[in-house]
Amino acid sequence: MQLVAIFLAMLAFSVLPGFTLIRALIPRLSKKLTLAVSPALTFFLLLVLAALFSPSSSLWLGKLGFFPDYWRWKPATVFPLITLLSVIFATLATWRRRNIGFNISWDFPLLGAGLGGIVAGIAPMLATVNFYNPAQRWDPSFHYNALSLLRRTQDAHPLYALSGMYGDGAKRYYPDGWHVFTVLFTGSKSVVPAANLTFVLLVCWWIIGICALVSLIGISRRAGLLVTVLSGFTFCFPADSLARYVQWPNGTGLALVPGTTALILVLGQMLLSYLRKVAGSSLPSESAATYLKPLGLPLKLSSLLTVFFVCCFVGIGAVWVHPAIFFNLLALLFPPLTALIITHLWQAVRGRKLPSLAGWLGACLGTLIVLEVAFLNPSSLATALFDRKGDLLLSFVRPLFPAPFFYQSVPFILFMGLMTVLFIFGIVAIFNGQAPKWLLGSWAVCAFLVMVSSLPPTELKVLTGPWYSDPRRLMALLQLPLNVLVGVGLDFFIVSGSRFLKSRGVSSKGRKVGLVTVLSLSLIISISASDSRLWALQSVFNPNQTGTDGFANSAELALINRSAATLPKDAVILGDPSIGTVYFDSIAGRKVVFPALSKSVWDSKRSRLFYHLNDLGKDPQICQALNHLKVTHFYTRPDSKFREVSRSFEWPGFYGVPIDGYFTEVDRGGRAVLYRFNGCNP
Repeated sequence: MQLVAIFLAMLAFSVLPGFTLIRALIPRLSKKLTLAVSPALTFFLLLVLAALFSPSSSLWLGKLGFFPDYWRWKPATVFPLITLLSVIFATLATWRRRNIGFNISWDFPLLGAGLGGIVAGIAPMLATVNFYNPAQRWDPSFHYNALSLLRRTQDAHPLYALSGMYGDGAKRYYPDGWHVFTVLFTGSKSVVPAANLTFVLLVCWWIIGICALVSLIGISRRAGLLVTVLSGFTFCFPADSLARYVQWPNGTGLALVPGTTALILVLGQMLLSYLRKVAGSSLPSESAATYLKPLGLPLKLSSLLTVFFVCCFVGIGAVWVHPAIFFNLLALLFPPLTALIITHLWQAVRGRKLPSLAGWLGACLGTLIVLEVAFLNPSSLATALFDRKGDLLLSFVRPLFPAPFFYQSVPFILFMGLMTVLFIFGIVAIFNGQAPKWLLGSWAVCAFLVMVSSLPPTELKVLTGPWYSDPRRLMALLQLPLNVLVGVGLDFFIVSGSRFLKSRGVSSKGRKVGLVTVLSLSLIISISASDSRLWALQSVFNPNQTGTDGFANSAELALINRSAATLPKDAVILGDPSIGTVYFDSIAGRKVVFPALSKSVWDSKRSRLFYHLNDLGKDPQICQALNHLKVTHFYTRPDSKFREVSRSFEWPGFYGVPIDGYFTEVDRGGRAVLYRFNGCNP
């Protein structure tokens, strides 16, 4: 029940502030879209509050001298203020004589599809995972300890809150929106359950965003319902990105993409309609805007500006969570934007309308500048050079069969085959006018990026730098347009099959039986393929099934859990971070010398321990480093392999350390032993 309460609090906190604010600003925006973009707008509000409640921020309210200890990033400060803001926004919406959206008519088919997608996405996690067990992968070990850091410092600087995770003392940027949000729900003990629960929360955001997007673009209602349900079953997102890859900040950005995309499309349609109204121009029938359903928003300059600024706030909040969302949106919306600019440029040339020509040339130039700044800036270029193994064959296979390296069971293969067949039907459906052609363009751009990221080293990888040239991140993005095309393809197959049966004289009842058979078979294949998702979850969250990628088995985790009661609160633990030492901080609340597995940013004293702790008694600088870092305990276990490489090769200083005289055993769990450090004089 405690986990349920935490999740419900997370859901309400992530939705209500943004929802009430949008209802106050744009009362006539559809409820589905309002709900979909609410989390991103809430993150914008959290960004503002984080700047005000962080002692390291130049805007810190504590500088005013009124109760400085209160103005920190903690639940007792943030929750009351967020509640007050939500009440103010709701009151403002009511004052404008608008219904803020609580008494709404229920769209039961869409509600059922949304619930089906959410259940499909979270069921394997709920059935398999103990939420108190940490995810045993490189990235989540960092994120768990980042939450512990924020809980200790109560400093949520919007840019540099996680600088303490790096031992060199420098200010370092890391996207911390997810951490700033999640730390409010970590309670007083382990941060692990709250972090793991965000998986369920992000699946909810993803499906709600899908509901809004498919309700806006020009596809049939049945296709939209199919896409919504399908989006909970797919592998790259959410199954891999949130549950096996466990990159929660990046996953949060991806979960916000559908809703944010829908709102940007609304802004684009409003802008074009307003220009048409003012200038008397008309959009050609093939324009991307004609594939958006009517909005019902007033075409006034004030309304247009309101939607524009709301889009800016939503975008800022989403990009704060993870900058990659800007590039995700750019990849998805580049095809319709390009088609729009080219179409109007051609119209202006043919009509010899110089003002229109100048305007659209300016739009073209602006787009090129954005692309250049986005992809050729030093940060993007640096991440493009990440050393990743490429494979020429995979570079052509992955765009067509985007799937992570899960257990390839028969249901898994059948599901991927079904997706491929329905994707082909989706392409046919687009050329038969069943969906906007820019959807295929969005898929093509994402597929091209997946291909480039999978290639051996090439200059083209400058295009995939914002995604660290990682195919898994890009395949997760590709999942969105692919799901839409597959849903459209299934709808087209059903309609075409029904027409074919009707032409053969099959009765209405027979056609309905055929429809139910097709849908049931698709659902059975999708559910059966969950065995691969279960395997993926077990390989990350079950401490006895993680293989060489794991950190600690159940006996070792039990030792770490016990240390919350057996170790003094000022204990500082030293040890190889890849054997579970990192979990002393996030599970037991005890500081560790190395809170992350990275070896590239530590100061000289920590680096010396990394490589030369086993020279204790020989090198006097080892004792100096231990005393400087106030080390009190040492955690160790026999050498083993990590990712098929010996840990003693990666972290040589932690193996062969002299124990006698320097350390006294405190606890033992499985292979691991926790020692108390006696000092440097044996």
